[in-house]
Amino acid sequence: MINGTKEYKSFKNKRRRFLFFLNSKESFVG
Repeated sequence: MINGTKEYKSFKNKRRRFLFFLNSKESFVG
């Protein structure tokens, strides 16, 4: 596991935000 749950949480948050950004971009274009 990654060093500490705090970093892991922030990593998951960043990934989720990035995926959400991609989804919104796709829906906006399509």
